[in-house]
Amino acid sequence: MDQSPRAPLKAKLAGLDGVIVGSTDAKLQWEIDVPSADLPQLIAKLATGQPMSVVTDQGLLTVKTRDWLVWPGESSVRLRLALEDATAW
Repeated sequence: MDQSPRAPLKAKLAGLDGVIVGSTDAKLQWEIDVPSADLPQLIAKLATGQPMSVVTDQGLLTVKTRDWLVWPGESSVRLRLALEDATAW
C-alpha cells in the first residue's frame, strides 16, 4: 500500500536536493526535477549500485537505488527513485 507523508520531506541524495514524496512496499520514494540535458550526468552519478547517503532534517540514511521512473517534460525531467536497503546512522 502506498503511503504519502503530509508534505514532501526535503532530502539530499548523493549531494542532490530532492524530496521524499512517499513510500511503496517499504521503499522510500525520492524525487527530483532536472533539466533534460543533465539526465545522463545524473544517471552516471546515481546508478552506481553502491550505497549512497540520504540526509534529511529527520536523520541520515544509507540507501541503494534500483527502481527508477522518469517523466519527460519539455525542457526538464522528473525523476523518482525507490530507495532500497535503507540503513540509519
